[in-house]
Amino acid sequence: MLYHRGLCKRIMSLSRPGITEYDHNLHRNLTNDEWFIDKLVGRGVKKEDIELVPVKHSFFGTLTEAKSITDTASKMGYKNLTLVTSPHHTMRTWLAFSKYAKERGIVLYLYASNYHAALYELIFEYLKLVLYYMIS
Repeated sequence: MLYHRGLCKRIMSLSRPGITEYDHNLHRNLTNDEWFIDKLVGRGVKKEDIELVPVKHSFFGTLTEAKSITDTASKMGYKNLTLVTSPHHTMRTWLAFSKYAKERGIVLYLYASNYHAALYELIFEYLKLVLYYMIS
């Protein structure tokens, strides 16, 4: 939606290892990255406007993701970064990304998706948020 409204020109996403559903045309399972790109292209996003950012797994995943993505955005000369995440993850995302974006002079915009979390996800996210506040 943001892409089609012209509010973002490119879509950056975390590269995810692993495979997903079977593709009958290719006679194999798609990688998670292939599946993601296919879904976006199917929704009218130009393939050349999609950038996958590899991020090493770490205990503080969102902080690691924030550093990798803001580093990539800064190297590409981006001055603005629009983040889309689940509603229950917005505060922790903001905490993590704003730290690195400010250091690189990048302005952040944050949008919540329409994902509805289960109670256990909300509780787990709250605990993570408390931890992020403690280390910030």
